[in-house]
Amino acid sequence: MRPQSIRRQESHLYEVTNKRKGTRYHVRITRMNGETFGSCTCKAGLRHNRAPLVCKHLAAVVIYLRALKAMRERVGH
Repeated sequence: MRPQSIRRQESHLYEVTNKRKGTRYHVRITRMNGETFGSCTCKAGLRHNRAPLVCKHLAAVVIYLRALKAMRERVGH
């Protein structure tokens, strides 16, 4: 996996930066009817007239959020 930086921009919106290329994409996480959904501004996430794909940026944010949740649970927050 290429080195990436993940930064929270606002509630449920994350900026994912490729450290080598400097490209930036925005990933939004939403919840509807108890389900979690995500979208990304990269080409895979913006497949017009077709269903978007789960891209590496969205996957990175999901892994990041799960790791944060696990760390918070370990310290009792």
